[in-house]
Amino acid sequence: MAKEPMTPPFPITGLKRIQTPVTDEFHFTGGLRAKRFGSEWQVGPFLRESGLGAATGIPDAEIGSFGNAVGVRLFGADEITAHDPNLPARIWSPLLGPPPLAHSASDTWGMISSTAHIAGDDAYASLASNLSVSLAIR
Repeated sequence: MAKEPMTPPFPITGLKRIQTPVTDEFHFTGGLRAKRFGSEWQVGPFLRESGLGAATGIPDAEIGSFGNAVGVRLFGADEITAHDPNLPARIWSPLLGPPPLAHSASDTWGMISSTAHIAGDDAYASLASNLSVSLAIR
């Protein structure tokens, strides 16, 4: 069977790229949040005699130790897009728990497939293998 020639791709013209503004936010146990302002962080709310307040001017390098100093633990971060103020997109990153995977998702599913096959679960091995291959195709 003869292969048909590939159709050349459409030329891309007038493509505009923009930088999406984002806000960084850290989450601590006890309900405290830290918001970035320039190169420094503001953490709050804290209950003070005059009402609610915040600690300000905390540099990047000290944000984790600040939490330890006030008896709370940093457990997650949000990156919030300011593209649509009515429905901001939030990208959550946990900062506790197991470390991030050292392998790509495709490789990880390939290893799961291999382990399932060795364990005798060929149906699951096949599913994991298919997922591995589909993640590898870009």
